Amino acid sequence: MLFKADISGDALTDENKLCEQLYIFLYDYVRRRLTYENSAEIEDCVQDTIMFLISRYRKLTPEQKAHINIEQFFYNRANSRVSFYLRNLKKERGAIREYSNDLVLLGNVESNNNEEYINMPCLNKVLDKYRLDNNRYNIFKKFVINKLVSLGYNGSVEEITYEELDKYDHNNVLDILSYSAVDEYLVKSVKEAGELDR
Repeated sequence: MLFKADISGDALTDENKLCEQLYIFLYDYVRRRLTYENSAEIEDCVQDTIMFLISRYRKLTPEQKAHINIEQFFYNRANSRVSFYLRNLKKERGAIREYSNDLVLLGNVESNNNEEYINMPCLNKVLDKYRLDNNRYNIFKKFVINKLVSLGYNGSVEEITYEELDKYDHNNVLDILSYSAVDEYLVKSVKEAGELDR
């Protein structure tokens, strides 16, 4: 038994049953590893790890499947994948934290002098490249506008409700991507302004 999961019998011949058992194992295991993370992050890690484990299992030959300790096989690879997930999460958050600090510093320097309005046609060109559906696009745009306002651009802070976040950005992907969009907008708007001044 892998925690409360039974990785044997039908589970080894039926992928749907295998996924069910892996979910039982991983939900318990990942919660222990991601102690301080919210349920959405835990669920993302579980899903990512299941996909990884299934992919690795498919690559085993019939002979390998007959001779390996299958529970040890899944446990070792789950341990490796979750560790990889945690390392990436730490790097990603570190990068966002550094970038946020840079934005705050830049905003503090410019906020008193910058009377510039957001160039909406330019911003829309940047946002359109992300090819999001309407609901995610609207939230994404709000994130970007709010970050630009925090930099000192004239504009109103856009309200993003908990319901919107829970339904369309529970794993913070849009919020994270918005830093990249702000960066692109700053570069593109300066270039466009330079071209107009010629």
